[in-house]
Amino acid sequence: MLKKESIGALVCRKVTTGVHPTQRFLDKGYIEDSANGRIKVRIFEKPNRRGSFDPTAISSRADSYNETVWDRPSHWFMCD
Repeated sequence: MLKKESIGALVCRKVTTGVHPTQRFLDKGYIEDSANGRIKVRIFEKPNRRGSFDPTAISSRADSYNETVWDRPSHWFMCD
């Protein structure tokens, strides 16, 4: 479980999309804040086209560099 002490940590979130549930991608980001049982994550890398059958489509999206989300800590884990 991620906690307030995890601020600044690199975290990942599994994203399953598309017709085939075997298509799994990772969103990567850094924890910026936590409040009310949620963490604020600044996402810096996410799949270019989720649900694509093209294996080269996993490159990071340029428009994701400043995206922030508030989410439950249980949806994220520490990246390797």
